[in-house]
Amino acid sequence: MGDTRRFEVTAKFIAKNFKPCSVADVAGGRGSLSKELVKCGFECTVIDPRHDQMPGLKAMHRKFNHSLADRFDLVVGL
Repeated sequence: MGDTRRFEVTAKFIAKNFKPCSVADVAGGRGSLSKELVKCGFECTVIDPRHDQMPGLKAMHRKFNHSLADRFDLVVGL
């Protein structure tokens, strides 16, 4: 799984370079990046075919498809 600080570092980078907007967190797993982005004022949706529990987060339990991109201002995948 690696160093979990990567989610905090990535969220800080996004918050520094983008205004709060709607974000697709592609292959977001349990929503670690989304949780950090929500703290910064972003509206996030985790898109992942796994059915991990993500209390308090929006989720789409499916594979990401390019046709979904139009629903979001920013698409992020780690």
